[in-house]
Amino acid sequence: MRARFLGSVLLSVACSPEAAKLPTAALFSSADGTLLPDDTGTPPDTDDTDDTDDTDDTDDTAEDTDDTAEDTGDTGDPVEPELGPWPAESDDITAGGDMPCDNLFSPCNHHVRLAVGTGDGTWTLVPTPVATRASVPHAMIIDHGDIDGERWRSLWLTYVDIYPGNIPDGVDVENLLTTAILPFPDSAVSSTTDLVETLDTGGPLGWIRKRTDTWKYGYRIVDPDREMFADGPIISSLADVHHAMLVIDLDLDSDPANAENKLYLIESIDGFTFDFTTEVEIGRVGTDPDCYPLQNPISSYPAVLSFDFAPGGTGEWGCNVSGYQEFSRYEGSLFEQTGTGDRASGITVTSTTAADGQRTVYGHVDAEDATTQGQTDLVRTIENPDGTYTDAVVVTDADDFVGAENGIHAPTVLKVDDGLELLIFHTYIETPE
Repeated sequence: MRARFLGSVLLSVACSPEAAKLPTAALFSSADGTLLPDDTGTPPDTDDTDDTDDTDDTDDTAEDTDDTAEDTGDTGDPVEPELGPWPAESDDITAGGDMPCDNLFSPCNHHVRLAVGTGDGTWTLVPTPVATRASVPHAMIIDHGDIDGERWRSLWLTYVDIYPGNIPDGVDVENLLTTAILPFPDSAVSSTTDLVETLDTGGPLGWIRKRTDTWKYGYRIVDPDREMFADGPIISSLADVHHAMLVIDLDLDSDPANAENKLYLIESIDGFTFDFTTEVEIGRVGTDPDCYPLQNPISSYPAVLSFDFAPGGTGEWGCNVSGYQEFSRYEGSLFEQTGTGDRASGITVTSTTAADGQRTVYGHVDAEDATTQGQTDLVRTIENPDGTYTDAVVVTDADDFVGAENGIHAPTVLKVDDGLELLIFHTYIETPE
């Protein structure tokens, strides 16, 4: 069933060593949405692979099996599956580390952070960044059902990774897309304290980090939006899943006024080796695609979707396209999108979640009276039944969020359990000047 959706066209364009720089947080820094002349940064030194000061936690497996029930809840220690429905091991990559960065607005000065909240707009920051020298994360949680008497899920984070040590030898690119996966049992996320500790330490099984191979296209592939399709919402084997990603081919070689970003649809059987399917026809492409199924009635999302919503299926999609402090909604298939005329102001670089029959769009907006350069706040708007949007409201002021004072960029908010939310975002490592 999965194979019938997989495109067979491959790209073989060589990657130019003269490629321009990766995007920066100042992409929409002027009112007309153009880049400032010095906003493109300097490409990383891809030979800088000797850094040992990294935050790799891929080996954080549970070595102490004698923890008490007080550590893991009333049910005692979870039984750790010998082989779960997730990748068995990491590739030879890390969570990042030090690297040269002479433009503090660029992704070399970004790290991906996690925080836990209870729905009131306040957050507890997970102490350790999940990725350093990394940007614009996409996140979703997969339900694996009961394994050895306990429900297991896994968090999938895919992000733009520019850490030189993670780029394969001989590959002439500025970045790759890395996916970090964290399997966890329900007993490890039953409270704010438990969830923060699980995210920080990697929980009983540790973070699993995998490369995708999108560099092979020879384009500057960034801003991933991963979708999964299967016969049912519970995934007991990754062999049951078909993957698709919407990604941006970012044009920084052209004058900003004439830049032509492209939105590509790529597909995968294993989730990491991708084939090119098509360029999505859409009237306008910004950055960070935010696409979501137009289910009726509205059901929970992000989630594993039915094959009706896979490429070539009958399911319809909406896509929010970011502009300067606003977004516009497009609708159609994963092959072609048409503008609806609906838009929301005061919010950009969005992610859409759905629960309880309602779609909520999270994003960021330039902070009023910013205390640091490039500072952004977490905002949200709600889609009305007629397709319009409520006024965007600030959920979290970055100045009130210890550890995110430099901005809450490209945010996603996921429900983990009743009363527990997970915020995924990137922020500046150092304050830009």
